[in-house]
Amino acid sequence: MIPLLDFTRRLALRSSSSSITITVLVTPKNLSFLSPLLSSRVNIETLILPFPSHPSLPSGVKNIKDLDPSAYPYMIQALGDLHALLLSWITSHPSPPVAIVSDFFLGWTKKLGIPRFVFSPSAAIGYCIFNTLWTEIPTKKNDEEILEFPKIPNCPKYSWSQISSTYQSYVNGDPTWDFIKASFRDNAASYGVVVNSFSA
Repeated sequence: MIPLLDFTRRLALRSSSSSITITVLVTPKNLSFLSPLLSSRVNIETLILPFPSHPSLPSGVKNIKDLDPSAYPYMIQALGDLHALLLSWITSHPSPPVAIVSDFFLGWTKKLGIPRFVFSPSAAIGYCIFNTLWTEIPTKKNDEEILEFPKIPNCPKYSWSQISSTYQSYVNGDPTWDFIKASFRDNAASYGVVVNSFSA
């Protein structure tokens, strides 16, 4: 959330002289993360939606930082249940959004009927590798197997032990994992990508 909120602040400062309004979707328990942003006198509004429940998420957990990585898939799937509420807000708003920027875990936001930009807090190469994994679905033969990404210029080679544990946990045919695979593939079909391409 912190890199995305920093990007939001920078975007708001750049658009402060225009009539652009930025709306940040947040769940109630995460509203406190927005306090510094909202007190900075930039043109930002909030849309507070309830956090969807999921049977595999511990009670009271509303942020991925409070989860073991093995539970990330359930958080991703739970957030997908915000689709109907968000679509209702977009279609009923007197001045609907012209674009959406959402985290790479939220590929389903591509289906909201407006141009969607993927936000990736990691470097461009990391995003490209993650995208390639989910669009090409390589399967592991053994831990020492070396993965190559020939479509990514100058990409290093990686052993399976260096590959995302979220990807390695993928189970073909499982409804949760099918949702996640579709969501990551929606990232690849989005309008564009906002990525940190600088070391500073």
